[in-house]
Amino acid sequence: MVFRDPFVLTDTFIPKRIQHREEQIADITYHLSSLIRYGLLTNNILIYGPPGTGKTHSVKRVLSNLTEDINALYGRAYRASSCHAFFRSFLEKSLNVTLHPREGISVYYSAFEKEISAKKSVLVVFDDIQYLLSEDPKGLDGLLFYLSRLDKNLGLILIGNIRVNDLSLALDPPTTSSLRLRSVYFPKYNAKELKDILTDRAQEALTDNAFIQSTAAIGKIAALTAQGWGSARYALDLLKESGTVSEAILGKGYILEEAVDRAEKMLEVSKIEEEIRNLPQQPMAVLEAVYRLRRKKELSTGDVYSEYERVGHERGFEAYSLRRVSDIITELDSAGLISCRVVSRGRFGRTRLISWPSNPSLEKVYSREREEGP
Repeated sequence: MVFRDPFVLTDTFIPKRIQHREEQIADITYHLSSLIRYGLLTNNILIYGPPGTGKTHSVKRVLSNLTEDINALYGRAYRASSCHAFFRSFLEKSLNVTLHPREGISVYYSAFEKEISAKKSVLVVFDDIQYLLSEDPKGLDGLLFYLSRLDKNLGLILIGNIRVNDLSLALDPPTTSSLRLRSVYFPKYNAKELKDILTDRAQEALTDNAFIQSTAAIGKIAALTAQGWGSARYALDLLKESGTVSEAILGKGYILEEAVDRAEKMLEVSKIEEEIRNLPQQPMAVLEAVYRLRRKKELSTGDVYSEYERVGHERGFEAYSLRRVSDIITELDSAGLISCRVVSRGRFGRTRLISWPSNPSLEKVYSREREEGP
């Protein structure tokens, strides 16, 4: 038997010790120090970085150490289509306030103020804000401006798979000024860090014999993940899948390196599916534009933007600026959903060429997703 407790390898499990994020946790705690010591918050916080780098777990660890005088309210904007819908859901889940979906946002604001009026200090945490940033940037600007100007000791922690510039470009200057954001960056994990994390989890998740004999496989998983996603979430998924393959298919009581290779191929498809299904509306439209032009080997940003505008017209939404779409192209490239390379044009300077990746799994998954609808 390979597993003793496979739940330890899931994303919902929060370990006792969050490895290789001591610096980030210390930074978050420092920015909250005035709130913790004196009940006053002088700055709000932006937690940003790639997926699977420990942002949410680290914030939750800090929240667990707050005093009872500080009321932490958590809301996740995963796949939220508008700030109006998200804030209503936030009120319902964090404050048990139920309001009609057709009520105006001002009604939601009034309900929120009423609920927190008796609380000494309130810390609001919005996770996965990249969805709001993409789907409803104006609504996000209004929500953040409102919260930052409340006559109440209220602090904000924003968490997202974004860059600092993404947020500052989307917000109006008065909102940016009022927020007084301090940022904490969570980089991708390297191979050594991933091996430490995997080893720590494997000691709890695997049987003693399986753990002892799976050392080589754990090292391989760490190296493979560091070369690609750099995500602890993906590494843990690969460890769990490799254990399942070793036990169910290869009939072994420990994890073989051969099982890692098989599991990686199986996870590649599920990872692509997850990436595509989690894309907000605008990045999905950019991906669709590149897919439609995939027969061309070399695409400029202008080529993609023109096709993206057509996609937006078909789907009934307003197109982003060329600059914002250029940023989305960079994000899709980082996610492995499109390919970009920079080439020199001599005296005409350097230009970025965009193409659809030569990845059969990606094309198969995306074609299936297109058939199911945007």
